[in-house]
Amino acid sequence: MTSTEIKDMTNLRKYSREWFAQNSSQQQKEAINKYSEKLFQDTRKDGALPTQIFNYDTFVGDKASVLGRFKELQKDEKNKKECDLINRFGGVESIFNIIDANSDGVVSGEELSGISAVDTPEWCRENSTFSVNDLHHVYWNYMEAQGAEVVEDGNTATYKYKDGSEVVIKTDDNGELVSKKQTYFTFNGKVQKEISWDYETKTKTTLEFDSKGRVQKEVIDKQGNVDDRTTSTEFLRGGRRNVTVSTAGRTQQISYDKKGNIIKESEEFKYNIDGVIDDIYQRNVGDCWYLSAVNSLKSTESGRQMIQDSITKNDDGSVTVTLKGVNKSYTYTPEQICSRQYLTTDKLYSKGDDDMALFEMAMADCRIEMLEEKNEEYIKKFNLQKTKITDPLTGGGHKEGIFCLTGVDAESKHKNEDKQDFINKKLKEPKRYALVCNFQQSDDLFGYSVQEPSKTKIVKNHTYSISRVTEDTVYVVNPWNSSEELAYPKEKFLKNSKVITLADFGSAATVL
Repeated sequence: MTSTEIKDMTNLRKYSREWFAQNSSQQQKEAINKYSEKLFQDTRKDGALPTQIFNYDTFVGDKASVLGRFKELQKDEKNKKECDLINRFGGVESIFNIIDANSDGVVSGEELSGISAVDTPEWCRENSTFSVNDLHHVYWNYMEAQGAEVVEDGNTATYKYKDGSEVVIKTDDNGELVSKKQTYFTFNGKVQKEISWDYETKTKTTLEFDSKGRVQKEVIDKQGNVDDRTTSTEFLRGGRRNVTVSTAGRTQQISYDKKGNIIKESEEFKYNIDGVIDDIYQRNVGDCWYLSAVNSLKSTESGRQMIQDSITKNDDGSVTVTLKGVNKSYTYTPEQICSRQYLTTDKLYSKGDDDMALFEMAMADCRIEMLEEKNEEYIKKFNLQKTKITDPLTGGGHKEGIFCLTGVDAESKHKNEDKQDFINKKLKEPKRYALVCNFQQSDDLFGYSVQEPSKTKIVKNHTYSISRVTEDTVYVVNPWNSSEELAYPKEKFLKNSKVITLADFGSAATVL
């Protein structure tokens, strides 16, 4: 890594400690110092840092435009809370100067999303929520970077900080980040803790050491592919040790003698199957169509009951899922439930609610069975001609998931008048109808999120469930994070929606 590559900011995360060790303008320094004065005064007065979110659009543009926009905002009483917050932490110009990474007098969307990402995972370079907390992270990164020593050697750069910590960053020949390792030392120079990031696999590994330099705790967090794994080691007299390995829903305890032989081993599975679908987070299986179908049932009384009736707990700890529409049942062991392992080893079922993962397993097994049996009626009805047995859940229609679980034949419409009719039905009888939809175009919904605007983008050709409808708003739920509702203005929703599927739970269910 050359000095030029670092200063071009093409590989370092903006506003990080390492970035500040290499880059910061005089105006940024002055702005951060002004923020620190306000921060000290504010926390001394209130004893805690506020967590409010700034309006994302306030700071984008050239300085004159931003100052003018802020002046107009101050004239309207409804903006008083945000304007007071901005003034509370240095004023609009000071915050603008902190965000303006390259000091060109313009804050770009990239700069704003970059500063919003400073408290997110290492590989995240953008986020849509800009808050006081982000400013606080930037402040501490800047302060800790002061007086740092930077040593470069080929594709490796080492940062040594005054607090005794050390960061080593490696890049490839194109200047792209490969890895980062952050090491903390004790007062006598022994390694106390190491945090490593592998950018290719998006894996974070944390090691904690005891006074003898032995690893007593290891935490592995691999983004999107496997659950977190924590390994804790208790070192005993005579060279013996007890090791505990914990993943989501599973704990292994292993005892070793002084020669490393296993003398005792136990395993415990923990999962929560209650027949209720709680929050879920789709991972890397392409089954948004199915997750949203199941999520849509939560808004109807009959749907909730059918979900509960589909689950049977067995005395041996296994659980049976019954798909009413196809009259098939599948049983899973505690180990299968906790592993969340899809058919391909690089993919996992959704994270969060255990019941939903069970339904995914059952749907995958159902599709495999239908394909292996060459069930032409089912394959034709749900267009599975191109579905692969080795990857059964990738791609699907809205109707199939609802039908298999409930036996209800849903309708899909794409004309505006039909979509309007479906939305009106949900408005008038919300507990009777379940709806799912997808969209023609991606749409940035920043500012429309019901909770807080974190990653609130509408993605085209991705399936959402419709949780509720009001006179002027359609609330949709993305299976990437079902804990968050997105409030979509009705007219905008109808214009951008591609297909809406409606299941009527006032009608009798059928069985294939």
